[in-house]
Amino acid sequence: MSEQSAGGGSDDPQGGAPGAGSVGSSGGGGPGSGQTSQTSPGGPGGQVLETAMGPDGPLTLRRAAGGFEIVKSAGSGQAGERVILSSEIRRAEGELANISLVPLRDRTDVTVLLAGLGMGYLLAALLQHRHVQRVDVVEHNPAIIEWNRTHLSTLHASPPLADERVRVYPSGLAKYLRDVRYGVMPEPKLETEGYFLALLDVDDGPGALSRPQNEDLYSDDGLMDFEEVLRPGGVLCIWSSQREPALLE
Repeated sequence: MSEQSAGGGSDDPQGGAPGAGSVGSSGGGGPGSGQTSQTSPGGPGGQVLETAMGPDGPLTLRRAAGGFEIVKSAGSGQAGERVILSSEIRRAEGELANISLVPLRDRTDVTVLLAGLGMGYLLAALLQHRHVQRVDVVEHNPAIIEWNRTHLSTLHASPPLADERVRVYPSGLAKYLRDVRYGVMPEPKLETEGYFLALLDVDDGPGALSRPQNEDLYSDDGLMDFEEVLRPGGVLCIWSSQREPALLE
């Protein structure tokens, strides 16, 4: 398995384009998601389009500068709200897709596991590569999936979820990895020994988790789960907004 980690400092306007010594990972606040962790005051914000109760609490989709944003309430007894996804915040999804596919440039049958859908930017970037033949997207929040099929699809020239190469699985990532590892993966099953590429885009790295439950993904057992779903010579790419030397140890 080839392990890559892409990221940079939070003051980088490109969201941390891949730098030397880093190889590939994509977090829930990563380039494909348009995610940010900023907290906004409890004002009215933009036009509310939809609200939904997700696995981690209520979410609101609303119009905002640059398109859309998804916000989560700050929690019981706390003022304000947290913007977790914003189409205005574009970072390095194209660069991340490119760097993750470099080791596979001579193949024409690349299969990808994309962990985290966000607003679809990283998925769209992957689909620009003709040698990508299949992308399985694992997203634990059904509302995020539905909004990508409807409102958020207008962010893209061609809605990425409508691409015939894409399959979406509404599941927790840890469960999905174990289902694949132990042969109970949802249909249609892979025709190969595993994925050529796994892209983790659910956090801003292990030092900036979008949800506490994701900590285990970066443990030895969690990384082993990724290794088990990759075919020999496969690539694991993990987005981080900052350098994470411990991941490369």
